[in-house]
Amino acid sequence: MVGADAEVRLTEIGDARPDLPRHNHATYGDAGRDAAARSDARRDDAAPGLAVHVGAGTAARIRWCDRVARARGVRPGQTVAAARARCADLRTAPLDERAMREARREAIGIALRHTPRVAVAGDTRLWAEPAPLGEPLEAWGEALAESLAWAGARVGIGAWAAAAHAAAQVAVRCRVLDDSTGFLDTAPLTALELDAATRARLAGLGVRRVGALRRLDPAELGARLGPAVARAWRWASGDDPRGPYTPAPARAPEVLLQFDEVPIATLDPLLFLLRGALASLLRAPRARGEGAAAIGLTLTVERGPDVEVILRAGQPIADETAWLTLAQARLERLPRDPRRGEAFVHGLTLAIHEAGPVAAPTGALFGDEARDPAAREVALARLGSRFGEAALARASSVPAAHPLARAAWSRDAPRPGAALPWRGQEPPAPVEAGRVVLGGRARRVLRRAPVERALRPWWTLGQLVIERLVWAEVEGPLLVLLRQRRGDADRWEAVAWVD
Repeated sequence: MVGADAEVRLTEIGDARPDLPRHNHATYGDAGRDAAARSDARRDDAAPGLAVHVGAGTAARIRWCDRVARARGVRPGQTVAAARARCADLRTAPLDERAMREARREAIGIALRHTPRVAVAGDTRLWAEPAPLGEPLEAWGEALAESLAWAGARVGIGAWAAAAHAAAQVAVRCRVLDDSTGFLDTAPLTALELDAATRARLAGLGVRRVGALRRLDPAELGARLGPAVARAWRWASGDDPRGPYTPAPARAPEVLLQFDEVPIATLDPLLFLLRGALASLLRAPRARGEGAAAIGLTLTVERGPDVEVILRAGQPIADETAWLTLAQARLERLPRDPRRGEAFVHGLTLAIHEAGPVAAPTGALFGDEARDPAAREVALARLGSRFGEAALARASSVPAAHPLARAAWSRDAPRPGAALPWRGQEPPAPVEAGRVVLGGRARRVLRRAPVERALRPWWTLGQLVIERLVWAEVEGPLLVLLRQRRGDADRWEAVAWVD
C-alpha cells in the first residue's frame, strides 16, 4: 500500500504553473533517523514560513503550513495573527478551492497511470495499491514520485495504511518498508494522526512512540483516553481499513419525472415542469464549479416510441434558464406525426451527456456596470442582422428638472389691466409661527386648504421624492401655493403667490 503525502508551499507570482498551487516536499521526520533532515533544518533557519489560510480578517485561520512554520510554532487552526506572532516572516495566502480541486484531479489522473486502485484521503494524500508489473517496488515508487514531482509528493510503501503513511513522513522521495511493524514501533505518534492534546496526554504517561502505545491494553486506552486512541492502537496493530479501491465510472447525473395520472398534451405545463427538473439536474455540477455542455431530453409519449432530443451549448452552462430556452426552441420545432393524433406525454428524463468547468460569468451589456460599449454595439448589430433593424428600438433618457421648475412663473410686476400672474418665490419662503414673508413684509396665514394634490414621484440624489401642495390665503390679500418641506410633515413653505 502506498501513502502519497504532499505539503502545500506557495510560489511567487509568475510561476510556470500559476493556475495550480505548487507543492514542495518538507521532511518532518526524526532528525536523528535521517541525516538529510538535519541539513534541511539548518537551511530552514533563514527561510520564511509558508502557509495557506481560509477566511478573511480576524476570522482567517491557518489551513496548512510548511515545516519551517511548524518548527516556529505555527499550527493549522490558529488565527493568522497568532501564527504571525510565532513566525514574524510568515508568508500566507488565501486558499484557492478551485485550484486545489484541479490539482487533486490531475494528481489522481497521474496516479491512475501507475495503478488501477487509488483512493483520496484528504486534500493532500492518496492511497494507492502498488502495481510494479515485474519491476522492484523501489523502482515503481520512484516512478510514481517522479510523475508527481510537480506536487512535491513523497511516497511511502508499507504493509498497511498507517505504516505507509509513517514511511511517507520521513521519505525524501520514496521509502519502502521491509519490516512495517518494526519501523512503525519506532515512529512518533504523529504517524497515527493523533491531535496535539492527545499526544501530550500520552507523553505524560511516558508514551511517545507507536511501539509503547501498542503494548498497552486497547480497552483501557479507549475507556481513559477516548475512541480516537483506541482507533490509533488498531491502526498500529495492522487493523487499518483505510486503503485504495478501484474507482467506478461516475454515473451521469439524471432526473426522471413520471406523470401517468395526468398526462400533458401542451407545451406550457411541460416547460413548467422542465424548469424544476433542470434546476435539480444542474445543482450538483454547479456546486463543483461545473456546467453542462450537452443534455439529453427524453419524452415518454402515449403512442409510439419515445422522443429523444439532444440539447447542446457552445460552452458549459450551469444556468437552468438558458437550458430551458434551448429546450423550448427545440420542442417548438419538433415535427408532429399525424398518425399519432394528440401526443400525450407521460414522463420525461434529463441526463447530462457532457460537462466541464464553467467559464467566467458574462458581463452586463447595458447599465453603468457595462465594461465594453463596443460589445453592446456588436450584440445589437447581430440582433439587427437576424431580426431586422425594425426589431431594435433605442431609448434615450433626458434628465428632467424639478416639476415646479418647469412651471411658467412670472418674475415681473403686473402691468395695469393685465391678468394677475403667478409670481415664483425663490428661494421658497418658510411658514413659521403662522406667518410668511412675501413681497418684503411678514404676512399672516389666514386660511389653509386641505391637501389637494401631490407632485408625481420623481428621483433626486438616488431617493424617491413625493411632495404635497396646498392653497393658502394670506394677508394682503394674497393667494399662496404652499409646498410641504422635505422630511417634516408639519412644516410648509411658499413657492408661488398672486395678489
